[in-house]
Amino acid sequence: MFVASKQADEQKKLIIEQEVQKRQFQKIEELKADMQKGVNPFFKVLFDGGNRLFGFPETFIYSSIFILFVTIVLSVILFQAYEPVLIVAIVIVLVALGFKKDYRLYQRMERAMKFKKPFLFKGVKNKAFMSIFSMKPSKEMANDIHLNPNREDRLVSAANSYLANNYECFLDDGVILTNNYSLLGTIKLGGIDFLTTSKKDLIELHASIYSVFRNFVTPEFKFYFHTIKKKIVIDETNRDYNLAFSNDFMRAYNEKQKRESFYDISFYLTIEQDLLDTLNEPVMNKKHFADNNFEEFQRIIRAKLENFKDRIELIEELLSKYHPIRLKEYTKDGIIYSKQCEFYNFLVGMNEAPFICNRKDLYLKEKMHGGVKEVYFANKHGKILNDDLSEKYFSAIEISEYAPKSQSDLFDKINALDSEFIFMHAYSPKNSQVLKDKLAFTSRRIIISGGSKEQGMTLGCLSELVGNGDITLGSYGNSLVLFADSFEKMKQSVKECVSSLNAKGFLANAATFSMENYFFAKHCSFITLPFIFDVTSNNFADFIAMRAMSFSGNQDNNAWGNSVMTLKSEINSPFYLNFHMPTDFGSASAGHTLILGSTGSGKTVFMSMTLNAMGQFAYNFPANVSKDKQKLTMVYMDKDYGAYGNIVAMGGEYVKIELGTDTGLNPFAWAAYVQKTDATMEQKQTAISVVKELVKNLATKSDEKDENGNSISFSLADSNTLAAAVTNLITGDMNLDYPITQLINAFGKDHNDPNGLVARLAPFCKSTNGEFQWLFDNKATDRLDFSKTIIGVDGSSFLDNNDVSPFICFYLFARILEAMDGRRFVLDIDEAWKYLSDPKVAYFVRDMLKTARKRNAIVRLATQSITDLLACPIADTIREQCPTKIFLRNDGGNLSDYQRLANVTEKEFEIITKGLDRKILYKQDGSPSVIASFNLRGIPKEYLKILSTDTVFVKEIDKIIQNHSIIDKYQALRQMYQQIIEEY
Repeated sequence: MFVASKQADEQKKLIIEQEVQKRQFQKIEELKADMQKGVNPFFKVLFDGGNRLFGFPETFIYSSIFILFVTIVLSVILFQAYEPVLIVAIVIVLVALGFKKDYRLYQRMERAMKFKKPFLFKGVKNKAFMSIFSMKPSKEMANDIHLNPNREDRLVSAANSYLANNYECFLDDGVILTNNYSLLGTIKLGGIDFLTTSKKDLIELHASIYSVFRNFVTPEFKFYFHTIKKKIVIDETNRDYNLAFSNDFMRAYNEKQKRESFYDISFYLTIEQDLLDTLNEPVMNKKHFADNNFEEFQRIIRAKLENFKDRIELIEELLSKYHPIRLKEYTKDGIIYSKQCEFYNFLVGMNEAPFICNRKDLYLKEKMHGGVKEVYFANKHGKILNDDLSEKYFSAIEISEYAPKSQSDLFDKINALDSEFIFMHAYSPKNSQVLKDKLAFTSRRIIISGGSKEQGMTLGCLSELVGNGDITLGSYGNSLVLFADSFEKMKQSVKECVSSLNAKGFLANAATFSMENYFFAKHCSFITLPFIFDVTSNNFADFIAMRAMSFSGNQDNNAWGNSVMTLKSEINSPFYLNFHMPTDFGSASAGHTLILGSTGSGKTVFMSMTLNAMGQFAYNFPANVSKDKQKLTMVYMDKDYGAYGNIVAMGGEYVKIELGTDTGLNPFAWAAYVQKTDATMEQKQTAISVVKELVKNLATKSDEKDENGNSISFSLADSNTLAAAVTNLITGDMNLDYPITQLINAFGKDHNDPNGLVARLAPFCKSTNGEFQWLFDNKATDRLDFSKTIIGVDGSSFLDNNDVSPFICFYLFARILEAMDGRRFVLDIDEAWKYLSDPKVAYFVRDMLKTARKRNAIVRLATQSITDLLACPIADTIREQCPTKIFLRNDGGNLSDYQRLANVTEKEFEIITKGLDRKILYKQDGSPSVIASFNLRGIPKEYLKILSTDTVFVKEIDKIIQNHSIIDKYQALRQMYQQIIEEY
């Protein structure tokens, strides 16, 4: 019976064990599935860590025994008093219970005390440092730390000794040796545009970060990752936009942008390799360089250096998609500077300054003060006094509890804060043996303390994942320090930061007791971190996810010089808008742009504001550009008068072509003028050919056409006769008033032939009172003058009339193509699909898109209807030849249409249909897409009215144009709109 009972117990245990294994296997599979989706658990059983006796910190136990022993000696033996012993014992027990409940409390206090009582730490004594212990109100900021108070004598203060690692000397380009015998190298990394990148692509990109830390499983390496957000001022108020309205509008816009809070977010990964496994000297000093064994010392260092450089190259390769840049030396005006030291110097107080690189410097730490003179600490805030006597406030954020799981978006809200900060993450991998010991120790602790089965299962899952190489473990700590220019701004930033962290499942608050620790911990060191615990390599990768803008454009050194204008990205960083592909100043670069946006999306406003901004390109030309080409011409092909007010305000001519009214166009007069200029023979022949083609089109208007658009009934003889007559009229020295009438007079013999040249041209002739006499049979002055900076042409009246639209468009675009002669030229075509519906016009635009780059011109095509644009004959050419695409909101868009014309991803399409409100989605070939705002709130309302003309104001603008006594049309427009705004 006893045997049966024993067998039953064993069977029961076996069943339980199998069930535990089954549940653990299921748990592991769930964890792996989550990890593949980018969701990584925190194994909180590892958070406490530390060496303990009976569940209490070892150092605390030993200290308590010592204190109790001293109390007994002093009180009982000397004074025969037992009360002090009892009191001390009670205090020790109470404190011990607190430490047992939360080991991290002890850990933070222990590390903080190193700052409060520096004589207990490395033997450092400094009066200023010790004064921190007596906290004073924050408004006084009376407790100061002096960084290198006597730099001339090369004395290093106590505070500076905590800026560990102490930078000792340059060892190689981009490598610094510290006085702790470790090598430091730093890589600057670019961010990922997480707002416009699909979730699948983000996971794949983030996987490359996971792989980095799975390749480093030895404790000799440590990693310090810095996310730095620094405020920058966008000041473009000194730009000249050439035209009065353009200057006024852009000045208002640029002053608004100057007041805005713009930030630059950058990411840096610093790698530290400890050399103490090879070198036995604990401290590096000048004796090493006078020692007889220096050659051997140097050989060992060099061997380690090569290994270190290889490892950094491996990291750069693994993170290649983040565009890594090593911080090395650079030369400016013959002087060598160090980017690496400039970065370490910046970490002190967020002050940017050049750092001269002198390879003979043996004690770099004496120069690494970061432009900071003094640091003041108070209860929750601090203040930095810089060498130039400027001040900056700071505060540290302490994170005491973490969310159950980590993902790459964990700190997105921190990156979006309206505040400057330095966020440092430190990670030190553990080797396999240490991992096994750690897990075994934690397991025993859970068993002894009566931990839950869930904790045991979690530990088993962790052991399995580590054993399979899915993850590694390492020590982790962080330091988040916020900076502000004022005390009030500092308090507001702390409030927003804490709120953002708590919303993500953290438990965060402003650091008080440990603030000094966090301030100095933002450098590359574990020493002062108040809270260190173990995390997985995936957790650390999630902490440092580089989610920001990787493409911000170039502010200067573009094809035409400066950027067009500065917009604001979703993360408050500047986006420098350019239409040209990135290139050097003066280079021929494609700048053709496709602009898509539905009614009410702000398309016209965007086009008008950027047209004003491009007025600046009338200046600043490369030295190799001839004088006659140093000019800018902008042509706006409009529809429904949307840009009417803007063109007039810019001082341009707005050509309104209305059915039945003389257009003022005379192609013959233009071609004759070209013959008298210093144009090339090719240009002169081209002008004549354009007029020949136009007149032939007029003559064959009603003919049946073949598949190539040529008349079936128009004979070769008639074609030759017509061409000769056109050439004679243009090249002859005669008055060119009413040229179609003159042509008909030349063909007098054909008056009675219904299919003759006279009958064919009669509808376009004034002498015959033709139906379309108003088109080209006009006075001998052509209305189109491309010597002006800005010209607008409205097609509202004629674009829907198939009888005249092809001829007008043919002539307009032929003239525009001729004007693209090497000068800077911008052609805007609004509602482009309507203009391109005619095959001959489409041919001109196709030629422009393919050759305009060499002519120093850009074409911007805009439309509300992407479907109509897809139906035009050159849709494929538009897709291929427009490297820049700008999207405004379109709630009714179709994904397949956007993909066919603009190669839009599903994520980008989702943004276009749902996420753009006075914003654009900018997409340029070879660069990530960007969401940027063109919010004009705060700009004078009359300027906004001018940018986009409502049809109800067209007649009022007509009156201003027709009133010749009004010289300044812009001011008249402005006053008109001011009056309207006041009335409403």
